[in-house]
Amino acid sequence: MTGTLLDLGRYPGLVAGEGRVRGEVYRLAHPGLLATLDREEGYNFERRLTAVTLGDDRRARAWTYWYRGPRTRGVPIPEGDWRTRWR
Repeated sequence: MTGTLLDLGRYPGLVAGEGRVRGEVYRLAHPGLLATLDREEGYNFERRLTAVTLGDDRRARAWTYWYRGPRTRGVPIPEGDWRTRWR
């Protein structure tokens, strides 16, 4: 998807940007789990329905969590992939 990923220390933060961000898509067994995820993400993150491109180039809509805290707290991850940051 389009955006910029920030390294916030223990976790990443997605913000608007021109880069490409890689992530994982999960199907939830019960929509009620979204409220649990909202609480876990916390007040500095906002859930939004976003257009994403899957690994097989299909397009889909997925819930994503956008960071709404101060950008100065994070360091941009140029490759847009949190997993490669910690290999």
